Amino acid sequence: MKKEKTSIKICYILIFILIIGCILTLFFPKTQYTTKSFEVENPSIMGELKNGDILEQQFVSDGNYEKIGFSLATYSQLMNNGNLDIEIINQDESSSHKKIKLYNVIDNTRYYVNYKFKKNKIYRIKITVKNIQSPITLYTTMTKMENTYLKYNNYDRNDNLQLSFMSKKNNYFNIWYYLVAIVLLLCYIVLMKDKENDYENKK
Repeated sequence: MKKEKTSIKICYILIFILIIGCILTLFFPKTQYTTKSFEVENPSIMGELKNGDILEQQFVSDGNYEKIGFSLATYSQLMNNGNLDIEIINQDESSSHKKIKLYNVIDNTRYYVNYKFKKNKIYRIKITVKNIQSPITLYTTMTKMENTYLKYNNYDRNDNLQLSFMSKKNNYFNIWYYLVAIVLLLCYIVLMKDKENDYENKK
């Protein structure tokens, strides 16, 4: 009778945990980000950028992404002024304006802006340098890619910016690791409690 009672308790616990797990999985999935970068061949820097400089990078997005990142270099100095005004133009010629504020910028750091890129779509990124008082530049790569080019003040270059992209997906399974641990713990507590009851009844 005791064992049957214990089994019923465990079944109730498992059903309850299963219901909670389904609710958490469906309505509160964990978001995970993954990063992908342009292939880097013969990495270098563009040279020091000046106020008013305009860069234009075209590329084809090879996936669906949520963010784009730019690798900045400040010649070992901490940068505390200026902006990089960023215009992202898709192949339908609609554009979105972003900005990287150059405050507390650390040398050799990647900075991201939010934008939803679609797979196999062509994009142009226009970067305008404004109000800087310290040296800054961007990292480049010599990797050649189809429908990709970089212009500096309307002059063609032989390299491309080192761009990186972030994509996100909902992970519906991580919560189950915690739920399994909770189930095992509760089952252990129930079993120990029944053992205590059996011991008390034998007295």
